[in-house]
Amino acid sequence: MIRLNLDEFNVLEKKEREGTFLFVVEKNHSPTVCPHCMAGEDSIVKHGKRERYVRDSSIDGHPVDLLILHGRYKCKYCGKTFYETIECTDGFSRITNRFKDSITKECYRKSFLQVARDCDVSHTTVMRVFDESMHSLDLNRKIYTPEILTINRIFINRELLTLFCDPENELLLDINRDISDSKNTSFLDIMDPDFRNIIFADPFYMQSRFLHNRYPYATFVLDRFQVEKFINRIFKCKIRKTLWYKKIKNISLLNEIQYDFINNLPYENTKFEHAFFRLGSSPLFQSYRMLMELKQVYESENRKEAEIKYNVWKNKAKSHVDPFYGRMASVMDKLKMEFLNYFNYPHYHESIRKINNLPHIIESQTYTTSFEAARGRILFGNSSIQNEEKEIRQINLKRPAANPKCSILVRNKTLGVHIPSLIKEIEQGHF
Repeated sequence: MIRLNLDEFNVLEKKEREGTFLFVVEKNHSPTVCPHCMAGEDSIVKHGKRERYVRDSSIDGHPVDLLILHGRYKCKYCGKTFYETIECTDGFSRITNRFKDSITKECYRKSFLQVARDCDVSHTTVMRVFDESMHSLDLNRKIYTPEILTINRIFINRELLTLFCDPENELLLDINRDISDSKNTSFLDIMDPDFRNIIFADPFYMQSRFLHNRYPYATFVLDRFQVEKFINRIFKCKIRKTLWYKKIKNISLLNEIQYDFINNLPYENTKFEHAFFRLGSSPLFQSYRMLMELKQVYESENRKEAEIKYNVWKNKAKSHVDPFYGRMASVMDKLKMEFLNYFNYPHYHESIRKINNLPHIIESQTYTTSFEAARGRILFGNSSIQNEEKEIRQINLKRPAANPKCSILVRNKTLGVHIPSLIKEIEQGHF
């Protein structure tokens, strides 16, 4: 037997038309208080009704419509009329709240167009419902400023997005649009301008100096993973130029060279000399050697040794006849302070390393059509990892003025997405 499972209604009639179930319902109890003057039930009388169609969640794959006989009442005390409150909808919405919840859950797994087809509603309705749900969830989030903040960028459907993470607690705090665009609001808007903690950031944001201008007192660090990713992109561009100018047909050899470069294999190996000789590309060999030397700065044991290696590389790059190396040296020289700051915080490197693959995994495994869907799916799509409360390391000890001997221990907690659990969920195909 088909049941509606809405306790506030009495079902007067059930119909089926063209595969859609229609339930004619009315409220099972009258209002007890006038919303205008708060007069009691004795002063409220019926004053008519109207028919109201509302869409509900499907039953056994069949669409469900509710024909609500919406009662209208009049208060004898104040003389004003009002409609009874329908609890399963918001105001005069034409969709029940549980149908909105089911649409939102479907948006976590499918595109908006696919959800619209499956739920038999318009595309704009799906977008509006999803945006309302995300806004409601955002209002209930607990947000805090971490001891260490990492800021990485990712691309989803050619749109630049920013990831904010707390590496110490392995939490993903938020996903926003490009933070360097002044029109976009982001996680940074809730942070104190006098923020003095450590920020591990992407070279793109460092080079734009956006973060330096916004947080002049913070310590900025270029993470090794992000710098190597930046250098790998530069070498990939050099391979494309070589492929364009030389018209090389041995694509497999170029791919092998790029793979070896990404995996930090040294250029002294005779295998590479033979490979570059076969390609007939001395400039590509020079690029491999020069950029690999820049990567090898990270093998230094301390900042002083790293600075010596870096200066040797910079002088060699600036004296090279190819202007490309001079431009590369100029770019890195602007980031020298943040680049070398990496060696001042060795105890943070392990926690950063644990989350450094998150941007790549999100880019490759998040199938969405918009920023809103990507953000909602990652932050709110799985309650088992989103609702896990993580205790922050810092504990504030407060002593009341009335009794200075008494101590109150306050532990700050936050709602965040546990990154290892998120990575596991994505790799298992649950997103």
